Amino acid sequence: MIDLLDHALRTLLLRGLTDLDDDLRRIGFQPPDDEWRAAVASVSAVALNVYLAEVRQNRDLRSTARHRFVRDDVLVDRPAPTWLECRYLISAWSPAAAQVEPTPIEHALLYRAVAVLQDAAPVNPTHAHGADTAAIEAWPDGFRDVDLPTQLMPVDGFAKLAEFWGTMGTNHRWRPVVELAVGLPVLFTEPVVRGPAAVTLTLRTGPRTGEADEQDVRVQLGGQVRGPDDRPPTSPVAVTVVEVASGLAVHTTTMDPATGRFVVDLPLGAVADPDRFRLRATTAAGMTAEVPADPRLPGPVIRLGP
Repeated sequence: MIDLLDHALRTLLLRGLTDLDDDLRRIGFQPPDDEWRAAVASVSAVALNVYLAEVRQNRDLRSTARHRFVRDDVLVDRPAPTWLECRYLISAWSPAAAQVEPTPIEHALLYRAVAVLQDAAPVNPTHAHGADTAAIEAWPDGFRDVDLPTQLMPVDGFAKLAEFWGTMGTNHRWRPVVELAVGLPVLFTEPVVRGPAAVTLTLRTGPRTGEADEQDVRVQLGGQVRGPDDRPPTSPVAVTVVEVASGLAVHTTTMDPATGRFVVDLPLGAVADPDRFRLRATTAAGMTAEVPADPRLPGPVIRLGP
């Protein structure tokens, strides 16, 4: 995703610095060394170097939050992403010879780059590329229209600037830079498996020293509804606990359309007489299917259709 951030920054700078004429060569992300200086000379125009000098973890954005969902009847967690802090050093360069004093030209470009980034902060991929573009489609879902944590000219600054310029060639002099820090999420590619989803919750009431009467046991039963393709139905489904003898509905709930799961409260006596009740799933179109409401069995799956 760092390359996507590079692309977004280049787009923002080219849009704001109109005198760069949308020339991609005039905004570079390579080290500002002798090769870069030669590239600027070949373009024969002022250019910006946006060099990623450091990547660190943003601990202020650490989170223990987890997105929990059911996949293939297994409960899984997707941890919140780790956040990187990408620190760029932005410098301005002119190919002009020393006798025409290129420094004021570079300073003017650097100032205007700060103004553009200030107006664009916080960096947002959709604001940079537009909503319906190929560039925005490359970003992960959920982060295409998000304000990324952005710091322009952080207070702490870049501590090793002297060492930085000392590695960029023998003839390079220390020149001013603007530091830009932008946060990027590092998404977990695989969720963490937590085990089978809980399907039955049993509440037994009675004296501590004795056995509870089976007639007084309360049960919440969790199950799933599946369509002919073994996926959750796309239309609403009502799940009803029906007494077999009378045909009366004693409890009704609705299926979660995202996971196909449901939870019903079984009536008192369901444990003592597990054949007394059944679960009936009913779609909006009137299609029905039934399974036993037996709390002794693992989570029931009601299958609609053939």
